[in-house]
Order: sequence, then structure tokens, then C-alpha cells
Amino acid sequence: MPDQTEKKTLVLPGYPELERALIGACLVANDVGPSIVCGALSKSDFTDSRCAVIFQSMLAIHGRGGEFDAQTLAVELDSKGMSSTVTQEFVYTCVDSTPINPDWTFEHHVKLIKNASVARTLILACRRVAGSFDEISAKSDGWESFSETVRSKVNEICDGNSTEAFMTAKDAAESALEEVIAAKESSKNGLIGATTGLIGLDKLTHGWQPGQLIVIAGKSSMGKSAFAVHSAYAAAKSGAEIAYFSLEMSNSSNMKRILSNESMVTTEKMVSGFASQKELEILKGAAAKVGSTPMWLTDRLSGYEEISAAITRLKARRPGLKVAFIDYLQLMSTNQRGLTRDREIGIQTGGLKRLANKLGIAIVLLSQVNRGTGNDRPTMDNLRESGNIEQDANVVVFVHRPDYFDKAGPQSTVSKSEIIVAKNREGQTGIIKASFNKATSSFADIADEK
Repeated sequence: MPDQTEKKTLVLPGYPELERALIGACLVANDVGPSIVCGALSKSDFTDSRCAVIFQSMLAIHGRGGEFDAQTLAVELDSKGMSSTVTQEFVYTCVDSTPINPDWTFEHHVKLIKNASVARTLILACRRVAGSFDEISAKSDGWESFSETVRSKVNEICDGNSTEAFMTAKDAAESALEEVIAAKESSKNGLIGATTGLIGLDKLTHGWQPGQLIVIAGKSSMGKSAFAVHSAYAAAKSGAEIAYFSLEMSNSSNMKRILSNESMVTTEKMVSGFASQKELEILKGAAAKVGSTPMWLTDRLSGYEEISAAITRLKARRPGLKVAFIDYLQLMSTNQRGLTRDREIGIQTGGLKRLANKLGIAIVLLSQVNRGTGNDRPTMDNLRESGNIEQDANVVVFVHRPDYFDKAGPQSTVSKSEIIVAKNREGQTGIIKASFNKATSSFADIADEK
């Protein structure tokens, strides 16, 4: 018979594969990853000693305000005499292990790694306490003393872990003040984020601001897509790097709108072939001007997960990315099955909001609303049956064209539009009067009518 006293090998919980993936993600998304990871983990939380060494180097680089990338990591490791312990091959292995879905890249991996670390600490602590049972139980209050030792040790470990998620009031106040000072130094005429393309809207929102989820909504045929394209191009012209994800229209159709916006040659002439030679020359000049802007367009992605991953990868390659436009929510799908549509939309809007905050960019998400009754202005009530849109959005803007519903009145190429800021967590709400040129897909501010 086997020896009943033989001790089993203790296997402690840990996620070495996730540790490598997390380190790789910090190297890929080095503008956001290190600050999240350095603030949540410590060297002892890693089971892979090589990851622990890299984490120490990341702490040192991050503490100096340096950029954490493969080159600075190599220099740091070499200066500490650790380049033989952590090879370049291992660093590349970490990068190759980087997960695709940005919603799981940092917070989820950090939580798993931290929880495993706490579990290891608890198991080892309990083992040590159990090993001292004879000594403790020999005291006059034996069992009570042993019970209190176990309780205090567990509380010490668990309390120490829970407080890591908190900031002191001093740190929080200093962080908030730094944001205020940074906003003042970076603002131009009150514009903190990327321009919206309308002066009046810029005044209310201060631009499309980093970390915000902005929803542009409206009934069908109100010009939401045209306004989004107009806004994206206006921001790109100002120098802001822009990504545009179109789930409905092709890149070519969207680019024709931008070219029309820039050249004032109608899209109808472009499509029909009736553009004159002079207009073609104007379009060539417009194409050159548009081509010089930092704008990326795609019409090949439709899933929430793949769009989120594409934004994350683009931000890693282009740290200057300011705004990502997605046209539009109701055409976006998820990989998750068996969900109600409201729940699916809630996952998408909540995930995009977290992604905007994580990457420090603005995400502008277009959305349909129910038709309501006739010429009624859309309100927040129009969104309340659509998942968590109203709850998740920092800013909600409705595009409304009253004259669209006036079928008996004269139809004009230039339509009077209302850009309604119905929700604005960090600013004012209100209605901006704008003109919409349907022929050239361009918007312009107009003075308030008395």
C-alpha cells in the first residue's frame, strides 16, 4: 500500500501565460498599459521570474517618465546586468502573446494575475500557520489563539489587497489639478478636444474630448453619416489623427463626400460623370489636400470585437490618434450568442466607453433612434429603449432636420438643421443652428434666428 504520510506536491495558482501576454500588451500599447499595470501590480505578483524582471524595469522607466518600448527595455535590462536573464527572444514571445480583444488586455489580465497572487499568499500563509499549530495550541487559550492567528493573517492579506484599488484624497486632488492645468495649457479658444466641425458645437462641447464616448443619433435620413464625415474631416484638417469605421457605406462613397465637402463639386456630378474638366482639376487639388490629412478609413469591419481590436492596434502604431468614428451602432455585431439586442448594445456601448477611457481617445458612435411621431425633435427618451446608450454616453448629440418632414413646402438643396446637444456631462446642453448642403454633404454654422 502507498505511504499515507507522503505529502502531495503543492501546486500554487498562477497564470504565467497571461503574465507574458500582459507584458507584451504593455510593449504594444505603451501609452496606456504601463500606467495601468504599474499602479495595480508588484514584482511579487508574477510567477514567471523573467516577467517580474521586466516589470521592475517597466516601473523604473515609467517612474522616470520614459516611454516603455523594446529599445528602452533593452537599455534598462543591460544597465542592470539582466540582459542575459531576459533575452530578446523572450521579449518577442511576450509581444506575440498579446491578446486581441482590448477589453481583456489590461484590467481583466491584471485582475486575474493579482487574484492568483493573493491566493498564493493566502495558501502559503495558511500553511505556515498550520505548521505552527502545535506551538500555538500549547498556550492556555490554545484554540482561540490559533483561530485568531488565522483570522488576523487572512485579514491582513485581504485588506492589503483591497486598498490597492484606492487613491488617497491627496493623490486624487493632485491628479485632478494636473488635468485642469493640462486642459488650460492645451486649449485653443476653449477647444480642448478635436474640433467637431461646427463653431457653435465646439463652444458647447469644447470638441470631441479624450476618454469620452460621444453618440450622434437621429432618425433615418437626418444626415447623421454626412455630419460624422464632415466632423471627421474637419478634425483631420486641424491636424488631429482620425479613424473612420463605416459599416454601411464604402470607403469610396465616404471619400466622395469628403472630396465634395472640400471642393464644393457635387457628389451627383462625380457619380454621374457630368463633372466638367475644370471641376476635375478642382477635384484633383482637393484629393491632394485630403490625402495629406492624418485620416484612416475602413469599410471591412463590422464586429464590435474586431473594431475594438483595430482601434487598439492603430493607437499602438499611431499614438497621436485622437478620435475614432463608428457608423453605426445598430449594424455592429458581437461574438456573444444568446443575448437580447438590448443586452448586446449595452455590451458594445459599455465596452467602447471603457476603450475610449483606456486609450485616451474620443469615440464617436452613430446610432439610429426610433422614428417617433413626425417632426418631433428627438429627445433622450428616444434612446431609453436602446440598451445602455443614454447611460454610457458622455455626450449625446441629435441631428434633426425639421424641413425634411414638410413635404408640402419647397424642397431646397440647403437644409436648415438642428444639432441638439441633449446630454453633456462636462459642459452645457443646447441647440446649434446649422445649414446642411445635401449636394456637397457639408455643414456650416448659421446665426440663431430671432
